[in-house]
Amino acid sequence: MVVVVAWLLYRRDCDAVGVPTKQKMDLLKFKFYIATCLLKENKDTATKKRGRPSSSVESQLECKKKRGPMKPVPVASVRTDSTGHWPTVETTRQRCKRPGCKGQTVFKCTKCDVHLCLNKNANCFVDFHQP
Repeated sequence: MVVVVAWLLYRRDCDAVGVPTKQKMDLLKFKFYIATCLLKENKDTATKKRGRPSSSVESQLECKKKRGPMKPVPVASVRTDSTGHWPTVETTRQRCKRPGCKGQTVFKCTKCDVHLCLNKNANCFVDFHQP
C-alpha cells in the first residue's frame, strides 16, 4: 500500500515537472527499483548516504555502447551511497567500467560487482562512487 502511494506521488511529480510518458516508470518498474535499492542499501556499515547522484556519470553510462552481454551497472542511489564499497583483487584483468576509461584492472568493487581502475594515474574507483 505504501509503495503504491509513493508511486502515485512519483507520477504526480513527473507530471508537474513535465517528464514524457515513455520515461515514467510503471508500478512494476517502480517496485523493482525500490527492491534493488533496498537489497544493496547499508550492506556493510551503518553510514548514511549523502548527496545527489551525479548526472554526468549517469548520462555516460546510458550512452555506453552495447557490444554483447553486459553486467548491469548498479542504480545511482546504491552506487553513490558511500557504504560497503571495498576494492578486491581478482586473478584476471578486465576493462574498467567507468565511462571514458580504457584501462584494464584487477580491482573490483565488492558491492557494485564492477571492475574499476585503482592506481596512482587513474582512481576510477573513487570517481565512479562520487555523487
